[in-house]
Amino acid sequence: MNLNKSKFTSLKDSIDRFSYAHIYKDKKLIEKIRGRMLEPAVNILYLEKIFNKDNNKYEIKEEFENIIESNEISKYTQEIENGPSVYLPKNNIQYDPVKSYYRNMRFLENNRWLNIIENEYTKDYYENLERDNFYDKLPTPRPIPIVNVISVILEQNPNLSQSEAYEIILELGWRT
Repeated sequence: MNLNKSKFTSLKDSIDRFSYAHIYKDKKLIEKIRGRMLEPAVNILYLEKIFNKDNNKYEIKEEFENIIESNEISKYTQEIENGPSVYLPKNNIQYDPVKSYYRNMRFLENNRWLNIIENEYTKDYYENLERDNFYDKLPTPRPIPIVNVISVILEQNPNLSQSEAYEIILELGWRT
């Protein structure tokens, strides 16, 4: 089995575009769907079909067909909870225990699906969220002694002398 990262990235981008384009049309529809669900996951193909009922272009469905390499995926557009699903908690009681984990998932990186989950209907919500929390996630940098850097260079290039390794460091802008 071979998973093609670019196909999954394309799918993630399609879900982001879908969220951006359709979430603002009918917020009440999302709440109705949440009320009908038994589990905190919704079939994304079902959502796409509901929101695109006037349009015959189904981008997410095409992305899934491209990944799975089957056109039988269409049979899953009729059911709310059966098919390729994305997380959609009914309320904060379901979401709060997993909130910090979910926000850090690769899938939500630059993806407005987070707006739907957190009921934040502003177009730049996830961008502000990422900017606000970005520096909190970074560890404090530790200074690395120059001798350690030289030893790594010499380990990777045993034919260099110590003075040549030192010159490389100075050329790259290491401050001594």
